[in-house]
Amino acid sequence: MDKRLEELLREQSDIENLLEAFGEEASGEEKADRQRVLELAADFGDAQLLSALFDHAKGFALMSQEIFDFCAESGTGIAGQIQVQADAIQFAEHSLDAGWAFGGGTRWTSGAEQRASSLASELESIASSLSKKKLLRTTHETYVEPWARHLDDREPQSQLLRDIATESRTHRFFTEGDYSEINAFRVELSDAQGRLAHAPIGAAVASAFSELETKCHSLLREMRPVRPGESHAQIRAARDNFASTTSQVLRLVDEVTEGRRVEAGLADFLRTDFWHQRWRVYEIWVLVWTLRSLQACGAKTQLSNVEQGVWMLKYGRALEPVAICEIGGKLLEVYYQLYRKRAQANQKSASKKSADMPDIAVLRKGGRPLCVIDPKHGRSYGRSAVQKVLNTYSTIFKADFTAIVNCLAMEDYQYEETYVGTRLGVVASGVAPGASAAARLREVRRRARMTRTRAFRDSGAY
Repeated sequence: MDKRLEELLREQSDIENLLEAFGEEASGEEKADRQRVLELAADFGDAQLLSALFDHAKGFALMSQEIFDFCAESGTGIAGQIQVQADAIQFAEHSLDAGWAFGGGTRWTSGAEQRASSLASELESIASSLSKKKLLRTTHETYVEPWARHLDDREPQSQLLRDIATESRTHRFFTEGDYSEINAFRVELSDAQGRLAHAPIGAAVASAFSELETKCHSLLREMRPVRPGESHAQIRAARDNFASTTSQVLRLVDEVTEGRRVEAGLADFLRTDFWHQRWRVYEIWVLVWTLRSLQACGAKTQLSNVEQGVWMLKYGRALEPVAICEIGGKLLEVYYQLYRKRAQANQKSASKKSADMPDIAVLRKGGRPLCVIDPKHGRSYGRSAVQKVLNTYSTIFKADFTAIVNCLAMEDYQYEETYVGTRLGVVASGVAPGASAAARLREVRRRARMTRTRAFRDSGAY
């Protein structure tokens, strides 16, 4: 087994984490679980196991970073800390190094080198197409001096004078459309260079990007005079080709870093509370995601229970909201671990539980729930288990939107929705940062936002 992999599998919990990342459930017996890891390594290779662990851990590192970014934007003070009050576990940003989740070592093979060379040639071809000569427009004009414009051409003397007073003029200029296209191209190029600033793209590709940048700046300086007019089809085609080529460069970067990005940063992250308490990180990330969705609807957010720059989140039996959102002149209360005692009738009909505690809830101030979301982390939350939770919360809270979301991708449910009247219920898995879950995440957010908007309109808030 790879020495790096052995280093990451010191304890039973490490082995269980790796099996979880690879999509398997641990037996709880160290000898059997370690043997299973060895079998997987033999079948798929150490690099594949490392890659799976990297991708799994990366999601939680990105979640943590997004949480801190939100806190910083909300003005929660020093380092955007979050403290979970129940057992004094404090997640401090200064102890998080998420840089490894965005980059790492490269696997620059000969095949990758060939592809990079081909992409560099394509970028150079695009630069060549942005020629000042090709963009320069030309018009011709026959100019007659004012004093000769009324001479009678039928008289030889007048004809001679008119010929003397007439000249052909040529006008060369650039169009406003061309100038706007080149300027837009420059902005797109700058954005692409920013995204690839620390990526392993190879010297040839980097040089081609630099050449394109020089060409765009040079053209913008030289494109004078400018007259009204449409853009050249050649520039529009160059922009389209650039977007396609940049997309291929990004895919190449992803591929050459795959399986080799497990560096010291990953090993350190796996020893922090961000990893060991990842189920809690996931809950808080969904909370932040919910607040972001409300902000996307135009809500103004004020965090509650902030003490000395720390957002205090009580884990369990919360009776006060953690944030207040104002939208359309009305207030919403956002709860983390909302505690609600059941009515006597519900206790008898639903279960022996005397209370319910969904992780995330959005309530109209003084009114009924608008949204209830319960994040889950683990493969034990199969289809029947999450459906049971969905049914319970839908029945008890009767929110416009109820969702049970699992950060792990599950085979028996991906994204499913049901309606009870106008109330939407969703069960979804793979809801976490990362390419494989991005579509599901966007879909859940879109549905949530659409439902909220409809509910607000019905209530007169819009």
